[in-house]
Amino acid sequence: MKLRDIVLRNDTAAGRAFNWAITLLIVYFLITLSIGTLPNLPVWAADFLNASDYVVFGLFTIEYAVRIAAAPSKRKYLFSFYGILDLVALAPFYLTVGLDLAADLDLAARLDLAAGLELEAVRVVRLFGVVQLLRLVRYSDAASRFRRALALAKEELVLVLTVAAVLLFVSSVGIYHFERNEQPEEFGSVLHSMWWAIVTLTTVGYGDVYPTTPAGKIFTGVVMVCGLAVVAVPAGIMASALSEVRAQERSQDRKTD
Repeated sequence: MKLRDIVLRNDTAAGRAFNWAITLLIVYFLITLSIGTLPNLPVWAADFLNASDYVVFGLFTIEYAVRIAAAPSKRKYLFSFYGILDLVALAPFYLTVGLDLAADLDLAARLDLAAGLELEAVRVVRLFGVVQLLRLVRYSDAASRFRRALALAKEELVLVLTVAAVLLFVSSVGIYHFERNEQPEEFGSVLHSMWWAIVTLTTVGYGDVYPTTPAGKIFTGVVMVCGLAVVAVPAGIMASALSEVRAQERSQDRKTD
């Protein structure tokens, strides 16, 4: 069996095994990434997680090289969505390694301030490893189906997002008009009012900023009702698109059979 059949196809036993192996490796990395954020980890645990990162990203690097070798067009793969995603998923680890080496060589730790900034940079860069989560889209049929549904409903979603942006601005202007005199600190401008508009339209309702005038309360009620539509309509659009994608898959399966 050719390397290309194993890496690029998921309709063979070897291809499915390869996909499952990479999927489990990504899940394992995300678990260790989460454990690594726990405070006061024992030294042995921190050393194990650090060594684990080297092993996991070594395997990811081999996978990336194998995908380049197996690609029919290496240039097309490198600049494709998944090719760029694979590279971006590897970048945080190698940036972290570079920062660690800089610290070991005392290139950036000569001043206490520089050392503190560098350690913080290492932590931040390492957390960007969560990009690995996006790579699961390639190995999950459900995630792939969701991506196709998103492409199918993109025009409707853009329209809904545009309407939501208009409602956000109108809500900010409206509450500013009704509440600016009563609460100048919270609603001192349209920009200040946007936090309230976002929280209200998304039906989160933190309660940290709220209207006190009768007109403001009535206006808030109207915005809340509009917010229900802002949340419900995209969900309905995506549900319909997913059903259509599923129907297309069943139709293709019948033709194959």
